[in-house]
Amino acid sequence: MFFLGLFGIVLMIINNEITFAIGDDRDTTVNWIIKLTITISTVILIILIIYYHKLDLHLYSIKNSVNDWRSGLTRKKIFLIIVEIFICSIHPIPIYFHANWNASSTTTDSIPLSYISLDVALGLPSK
Repeated sequence: MFFLGLFGIVLMIINNEITFAIGDDRDTTVNWIIKLTITISTVILIILIIYYHKLDLHLYSIKNSVNDWRSGLTRKKIFLIIVEIFICSIHPIPIYFHANWNASSTTTDSIPLSYISLDVALGLPSK
């Protein structure tokens, strides 16, 4: 699971660097393929997280000599599993979006500071 998380982070950094090097925020084929790979690795990561918690519950039931694995599933554990899956599911999707944020900027750059790509906004907290 660590490898998939690190792989997604490295791909997101590469994707952002390609986007900033081009200077244009439109998607290219390379960006789309990288974002698709990030999405696939995120789905695999979520499946592995669910499998990990399933094995953890089965080991808990064996360790405590309980016949039903659901006895180890408390509301707190369910909440923590859902939060973990939600946090790991944040990633840039392979569709072009942009958002205009209400912020004042006084720069002479070609792209105002009030403009941010949704890919960057989703890529920063990803994994």
